[in-house]
Amino acid sequence: MNHSEDTYTFRFKLVYTTRTKNYTFKSDLSIRDFIREIRQRAPADFDLNCDEDIAIVETGQFDNIYGHDAELAPALVESDLTLREFYGNRHKSISFYIRKFRLS
Repeated sequence: MNHSEDTYTFRFKLVYTTRTKNYTFKSDLSIRDFIREIRQRAPADFDLNCDEDIAIVETGQFDNIYGHDAELAPALVESDLTLREFYGNRHKSISFYIRKFRLS
């Protein structure tokens, strides 16, 4: 397997801003660990406060259950599936929103 198949690079955008960041992950990483890694990296890269958490939302989900705003779409759900199993050959066209919210 070559390097490009071993890792996936995704773009992340903080909702309602122009701030973006690319992160690279091993393709055999579980969705659960993918979410955990983003939660660890995002606070520094997106200047989040310690009382804020994030939801990771796959882009392009227009006409979702919350309306027409893709940035309000349902968050990615933790799973034991790997990035390769979940996204397969689509990984090059996938990007994500980071939606922050205050912890209670």
